Amino acid sequence: MTTKIRRLTAGGLVAVAALALGACASWSTFPPTGGGSSLSPGLFPAPQVMSAALAYCHQRTDPSSPLVYNLPAGVSEGSWERIGLLLGEGARPMTADDRNVWSIEQIRIRGNAAQVDVVYLDRGVYQLATVHLEKPSLTPWRADYLQRWWIPVATPVANDPTAMSDQSDQSDTSDTSDTSDMSDQSDPSDPSDSSDMSDGPDA
Repeated sequence: MTTKIRRLTAGGLVAVAALALGACASWSTFPPTGGGSSLSPGLFPAPQVMSAALAYCHQRTDPSSPLVYNLPAGVSEGSWERIGLLLGEGARPMTADDRNVWSIEQIRIRGNAAQVDVVYLDRGVYQLATVHLEKPSLTPWRADYLQRWWIPVATPVANDPTAMSDQSDQSDTSDTSDTSDMSDQSDPSDPSDSSDMSDGPDA
């Protein structure tokens, strides 16, 4: 009996210690902050957490509109594509012309818990909300609840690297075309460009 009690007591102490360590562990974040460790947005479980948060926030705020999503600056093109696949058909990245969007501002993960800050449009004003997620054993990440802060925030800026690259290419093409047009124009004040107005030598 004494041995059994000791085992139970030891097991209880281990469980309490595990809970205490979990409670004291810091959040891993992206974009990183000074108070925790940095999180890689392209590695598991970050893409799964971000896609689950976007889908849940969209469903809770404006499910009748298409899901136009935006990710923090610095997320790679491959991660954008992966999250798009996880969100499924009908979801697409934000462009500079989009207004009704769901934009992730920050993701925080600690153990089997996660928080994702999402900016969304509500009656013409961008608001901030936090999606709280959890991962039960042997199951995918799932959203638990949405915490609305009712804090007006700035208009999100599109960060899709593919769109930004396309815009840069168009700008470079436009600049090249403008330079070419300018080089084709002749300077009317340059004598070398003027036609010989005389018909011949003076009589």
